[in-house]
Amino acid sequence: MKTRTYRLRLSDLGCEAFLACHHRLGKISHSFVPHGHTQFVALLLADRLPPAVLADVLDHSRTRSFSGPTRYHVGMADISEDVIYRMTRKLERSRICYKTPGAGDLYIAAIAVMLEVSDQEVREAYKLMQSLVSAAI
Repeated sequence: MKTRTYRLRLSDLGCEAFLACHHRLGKISHSFVPHGHTQFVALLLADRLPPAVLADVLDHSRTRSFSGPTRYHVGMADISEDVIYRMTRKLERSRICYKTPGAGDLYIAAIAVMLEVSDQEVREAYKLMQSLVSAAI
């Protein structure tokens, strides 16, 4: 499995949101998970949303407040790029968004999504992430 370092640009509120997601995933999985696993799980959760709902999350003021000037680097499996591509294509095909969001926007929206879903949904996305990573090895 290949990994890459991805850059998140977060505000203080966005950093707190990410860390809340990370802590939650650790509790649900009963393990010390890498930060990149948290972001990958968040992306998988956001990828499940219909385009209109994802567009609403991207446009929500709370989601926008997570974006900021501080750069954080997260190592993720490069197969996460497939999820970003799929989400981008889904939004482009739906023609809901005026402008196709960049990967950074999708990373931040995914954090917002993970904050709102049930523990069971997080658990299922974590298992999916594990199987995707295992298959890529």
